[in-house]
Amino acid sequence: MGNEFLREFLNEPIYIIKEDSIQLSETLPDSSSASTVEISYKGQNKKGILILVSNPGDEYLSPDKEELLKKILQSVNLSFIDIALINISSHPHSDFLNLGNIIISFGIEHVEEISAIPHFYQSHPVNEKIIIRCHSLEQIADDRELKLKLWNCLKNQFIKE
Repeated sequence: MGNEFLREFLNEPIYIIKEDSIQLSETLPDSSSASTVEISYKGQNKKGILILVSNPGDEYLSPDKEELLKKILQSVNLSFIDIALINISSHPHSDFLNLGNIIISFGIEHVEEISAIPHFYQSHPVNEKIIIRCHSLEQIADDRELKLKLWNCLKNQFIKE
């Protein structure tokens, strides 16, 4: 039967999350034919935290950058179970921002909602979401001051005393 009948009842995108492979299917109900966009991400997204990176040539991150991200997450009691890591260079025109309530952007400059945020390392409410704009993981890895700014921001967001 397909999902064509859904266009008559729903005006919002429908997200289907498949176990294990963790891919997103988005059906756009307002088009004349059903359109599906697959967005793959690493992690299980249990806490609705979206981590955005742009690494052309890598599926997600290089091993050293993935290790850095793992340490960053552990510093605020998070893991890949809690997040969805998306390499946006693999999904340049997708509406992936709907996958999370908290979005942490590492070095993303060409996404309008993120590049419009004027300050780095601060929680910015945007359309009922929190967006945190950060420098790239490469820049953070080499700069102690950026690491400290990131830590303070994430501590304020995730560690409630």
